[in-house]
Amino acid sequence: MVRMKEFKKGYLPNDSHSAKVMGSGTLDVLATPAVIAFAENCCEQLLSHDLSENQASVGTWIDMAHKRASKTKSEIVVCAHIIEQTPKGASFEFKVTCGDELVAVGKHKRAVIDIERFMANV
Repeated sequence: MVRMKEFKKGYLPNDSHSAKVMGSGTLDVLATPAVIAFAENCCEQLLSHDLSENQASVGTWIDMAHKRASKTKSEIVVCAHIIEQTPKGASFEFKVTCGDELVAVGKHKRAVIDIERFMANV
């Protein structure tokens, strides 16, 4: 199996991703929780290439610096890469850009879980 180590994905935020709508602020700009969700999604998709049908990954930790405001309806791109991987999970670094501007940078960890066993304990 060829392991993918980096993944890049574009997202087109809409009004539901604004700080005003999400409740994390009062302005019509891309909300920090939305940026985190896009970054987690990108990391999840990157790791999913290494999982079996009965496995999934869950986010366990994230540390992000939201460096620049961006408008909703402006495409952002998340580029994530794996910095460490074990059978139990992976650690990532990611950056988020809007055009040539750096929007956010961060680190994220995901645990690999057995879906049936995990859901039985929820």
